[in-house]
Amino acid sequence: MARYTATFSIVNHSDHAYQTACNLLKQSGFRLLHESQDYIMGTEKPGRVKFSLLTTAEILIEVPHNHSSLTLEMLVKNEELPLNANNHCKQVFDHLQSVFLECCEWSASLTASH
Repeated sequence: MARYTATFSIVNHSDHAYQTACNLLKQSGFRLLHESQDYIMGTEKPGRVKFSLLTTAEILIEVPHNHSSLTLEMLVKNEELPLNANNHCKQVFDHLQSVFLECCEWSASLTASH
């Protein structure tokens, strides 16, 4: 199973960071399966790739008590064996990572990526 993770530090965010994250996933071709203020789960819409290659994205949003910045942890996974370094899951992960970093709704920095 292919799995890729990234942790973002989000500063200068609005109170709607959760909704922004949902919108970014939807704009990237994901169908949302679960939404709450601290957790979002979505799956890639079928049609572009084989069923076994469809990715799932999970986003955990942690808001500190001082509300200065929040931490966003993203996990992208699928059933594909990551035999090739440039597999479908990695491509989707790289795309989502750049979408979250370039979002004009907030200032994001990548703190860790695996």
